Amino acid sequence: MSTRFNQRCLDILHSSSVKEFSRNVAEAVQSLGMTTVGVSVITEHSPALTEFRTITNAPEGYVADFEDLELAKLDPVSQHCKHSSEPIVWDQKVYTRCGRGDFWENQAAFGLKSGISVAFHLPRGRHFLFGADSSEQTWNSSADSRTGR
Repeated sequence: MSTRFNQRCLDILHSSSVKEFSRNVAEAVQSLGMTTVGVSVITEHSPALTEFRTITNAPEGYVADFEDLELAKLDPVSQHCKHSSEPIVWDQKVYTRCGRGDFWENQAAFGLKSGISVAFHLPRGRHFLFGADSSEQTWNSSADSRTGR
């Protein structure tokens, strides 16, 4: 499996288009037992101008919620990633602990029940957010539900 996954990573790095990148990332994530991937690139050009670009293979009915910036302000996983570069392993417990069980219920209806997300906060107001989600109730039950430890 390790050799195959390494090849998938190389395929991602050598993607020549957004479509190819999206396909290669989804295949790599799916080879790890996850079902959905979301990638966001955020560029803060000025205090009044922030550009968001997203790629996801989320179910069509969920894409609008995934891209909704107002919902992201209330989502515990999005807020964790906004303020930290530490990965977060999440499931229903993370959402209910933060009083946002309704968010989990909504995304669980689309098959997003647990996952892992991480953000990279780069110089000059650039941010990269990556999340992989599973349709399983708990993706990594042996890990702490906040950090994966």
